[in-house]
Amino acid sequence: MIRPSANLDSSSYEFAYDSLRALAAELPSKVVFDIGAGDERMRRVEELGFEWHGFDLKPRKEATPWDLNDPCPSNLTPGAVMLLDVIEHCLNPGVALRNIAAVLPAGARIVVTVPNPGWSRSRIDVLLKAFRPASRNRISTTTTTSSRRGRTSWKRCCATSGSSWRST
Repeated sequence: MIRPSANLDSSSYEFAYDSLRALAAELPSKVVFDIGAGDERMRRVEELGFEWHGFDLKPRKEATPWDLNDPCPSNLTPGAVMLLDVIEHCLNPGVALRNIAAVLPAGARIVVTVPNPGWSRSRIDVLLKAFRPASRNRISTTTTTSSRRGRTSWKRCCATSGSSWRST
């Protein structure tokens, strides 16, 4: 399992890749949904034997359009979902998570990250774009966040979506 501080030592992309590699044997399916696929850089999980499916509100390449306020446009069953620096853009994260949870089988995992102002890129974003991250920690259902407020917010968001929180 990924150690709790691992999310502070790497980019969100490296963190998600490493998390999926560590979870691969436990997942109920090799299908991975990359929500907020953007430039599709996480398509590289195919190197690990996963079947990558990208989704984005406004896809740039091969991703499928999906507004997280609506049900999933795919009939595939993912073993894992990646939400990398996406959830903070949702007006209603509870609805987004409920729509994601609706397609997840038992044992599936969601890897979630939010911007960490400790990264140099986040600092530049704050200076140039006046971006204000919603949380100081990147969290994942596969790791423990070090912030009490982060855990409480995540638990509340999961409860709103009808999902459950499990800290490891």
